[in-house]
Amino acid sequence: MIAAGTGLATGSTADDAALEAALAALERSGTDRADLALVFATGEAYPRAHELLHSVRRVTGAPV
Repeated sequence: MIAAGTGLATGSTADDAALEAALAALERSGTDRADLALVFATGEAYPRAHELLHSVRRVTGAPV
């Protein structure tokens, strides 16, 4: 069975937005961890994409 959730955050610092979006996606998926996380970073967040991915992985547990 596939469970999926989405999260979108804007207007915060890039790190806070990544954490907020990841937490929202987990909540909407109904699970407590993810096998896969698909992350989009634009604008001011793009230069911090590497750090954002690590933040999302820590929150979601996604290895990929």
